[in-house]
Amino acid sequence: MAMKNGLDLGTFGIYTFDFEQQPAARIRDSVQELEDLGWRAVWIPELLGRDAFTHAGFLLASTRRLGVVNGIARIWSRQATWAHGAAVLLADAYPGRHVLGLGFGGQPRPGVKPLAAMAGYLDEMDAMQTPNPRPAQPVRRLLAAYGPKMLELARDRAEGAQTYHLKAPLPEGRGCVALQG
Repeated sequence: MAMKNGLDLGTFGIYTFDFEQQPAARIRDSVQELEDLGWRAVWIPELLGRDAFTHAGFLLASTRRLGVVNGIARIWSRQATWAHGAAVLLADAYPGRHVLGLGFGGQPRPGVKPLAAMAGYLDEMDAMQTPNPRPAQPVRRLLAAYGPKMLELARDRAEGAQTYHLKAPLPEGRGCVALQG
């Protein structure tokens, strides 16, 4: 993977849905084994009921250097205020190890345009004024992006894009770091 703004998750990582169905002790043992085997990053979805930030925090607390990427935290699951606060805490507690992946997955919302919803969510996060201490390393984020306009938003407002469901080829020469699942 190419680096942007110092974000380096390694060439390969583990993307797993398996942690959704395992007890905490088994997850801890598994993620520690992955780290011991030399994996640099684990990607976890927000899919079957485990909160994205709690899940990421548990994995980070269970390891020493492994990067954890929310791939993806759904913007419909929490207000931008709470996503911002959680991401800042994880960035402060685990410098350079957490990446906040944001997306609009889940049930379709009639009349809601994903690009406008994501841009508004990012605007709200970026405008947050909080008494929480600023982390030494900034919050890193990726956006789920499945088309050219969302890829452009990811290029401009994030460290990259998760293109898990991308149907078309990635645009050439757009200056966008894309992570294809």
